[in-house]
This record gives sequence, C-alpha cells and structure tokens, in this order.
Amino acid sequence: MRILPEVKKNNIQIQIKEDTCSLNSSVFHLKTNKGIEVNQFEKKTKLKALPFTVLQGGPYTRVFNDGLTERGKFIDGEFISGIRYYPSGGIDSGEFENGVLNCNEGVRIFPNNNTYIGVFFRNKFISGVQKFSNGITRLGYFNDNEIYYGTVYYPTGGMDKGTFYNGDLDGAQCERHYPDGGIDMGNFLAGKLHGGRGIRIYANRGVDKGTFVNGLLHGNHSFRKFPDGTTYDGEFKNDHFISGTKYISEGKSCSIKVFDCESKNISSLNQDQNKLDFVVIGLFFYGVIGLFVFSFIRCR
Repeated sequence: MRILPEVKKNNIQIQIKEDTCSLNSSVFHLKTNKGIEVNQFEKKTKLKALPFTVLQGGPYTRVFNDGLTERGKFIDGEFISGIRYYPSGGIDSGEFENGVLNCNEGVRIFPNNNTYIGVFFRNKFISGVQKFSNGITRLGYFNDNEIYYGTVYYPTGGMDKGTFYNGDLDGAQCERHYPDGGIDMGNFLAGKLHGGRGIRIYANRGVDKGTFVNGLLHGNHSFRKFPDGTTYDGEFKNDHFISGTKYISEGKSCSIKVFDCESKNISSLNQDQNKLDFVVIGLFFYGVIGLFVFSFIRCR
C-alpha cells in the first residue's frame, strides 16, 4: 500500500495511505480512520474532515472523486509536471500549464493504446509521432490530430510522404511507396495522382509518365514504358493508349493510331505487343519482296 508524502499544515504532520482518502474540492475527506497518523492527536482518532492543504513541490499524488489522478509536482496547488491518469484509462505525461499539456516532450496515451509523442501546445498535439494500435505510424505536423505534412508508415510496408488533407495525400511533390516496390510521385488529390505531371514506377520496373487524372494516365505528351523497353508515347485516355508512336526494344519505331481505345489498357498492351511487332515485321518483308520484284522487272 503506497504512502503519500507528508503534508505539513499548522505544524501538524499528516500521513494518509493512498487508498483511504479522496480529494473533495476544498477538504481531504477520510473514508476510514485507518492509516492516519497525526502527531498532535491520539493515534486512530476518527477525523471526518481536514482543512485542504495547498500542495507545493512534490512529487505528490492527488486523487479526485471521479477517479482522475495526478502524480508529480505542484505549485500553489496547480499540477505542473508528471503523469495524469484519466478515469477512462487515458494518460497524459509531461509538463502542464493551466491544467493542460503544454510542452515539447509530452506523451498522450488513449484508452485504445493509440499514442501521441511530441510537442503539445495548449493541450493540442502539433508535431511529433502518432502510433496507432492498428500498426499505422504518422510522423510530422498536425492540426486537430490530423497530419498535414510528414510521412505515414503502414503495417503492410507501404509509405506516404508529402502534404495531406483529411488523412490523404493531397498536394504537389508527394510520394506513395507500395509494399511491392512500386512508387507514385507527383501531384496528388484525395490520395490519387491527379493534375500536373506525375510518374508511376511499377514493381516490374515499367514506367508511366505524364498527366494523371484520378490515378489514371490521361492526356497528351504521356508515355508508358514496359520492362522489355517497349514504349508507347503519345495520347492516353483513362489509362488507355489512344494514338502516338510505339518504340520497340531494338530502337525501331512506328506510328500507330488506336481507334478502339477501350481495348488498350496496360494489360492488353502487353498482349498486343507481339501482334503489332508481327504486323511491322510482315510489312517490312512485303516491302523487301516488292522492291526485289520491282528491280527484277526493271532489269529485264
């Protein structure tokens, strides 16, 4: 059973065991007479009320009727540093001003074990680390407990970095790293590549570069490069290649225009590469044969 530090009042020394008293506004109200030692009173004398003593220094422990507990240092009865235990199960630790956390090295632990560590200003968490019970960790700057600039680490291995709005990547020069090694970089809106130029690097090292809308490659002057070096450069619509130039891995190129854009997404382009290459090669051989026939006839 923990004994609280001695409190001196009018030359009377008092020791009260922690589980025998509670703080009731302006008085220590004793629930029982056990654990009470008063040097000017007969031991075990029953005291119903005792004048409230303003706590100075410490460490002391103060317990309120609702269960809230403060352990640490006091000035003129005001709790200035230590640990505050809330009846709900939450904890605040650090330096306090006007009754709330206000310090550069504070800790706030919620009943669900979510933890904030860092700078608190007038009870608001403004910078540091947030660790959540679901495994997500957020490091950066915060407004109303929501990150607006920094880095978010996910338990799956992914990571978001940049500016945020309502918990999603939102702004210029943002990055998203996927667990499989893929990366999105550029302008984001509501958690997706959107507006302006962006880059998407796939886990297989394929690359999309250009303008994105709602996370999809969309617009002119965009290109998609496959791991084997084959590249489609031109116009895309909703992640589908519309028209432009195809560069094959040997450095050759051909201009193509796709009218049925719905069949030309990233997966079908992989399947159609061989077909297009076959057409190009066929046209090349037909051209050689035609030239040979033309030369033969001319010679005759």
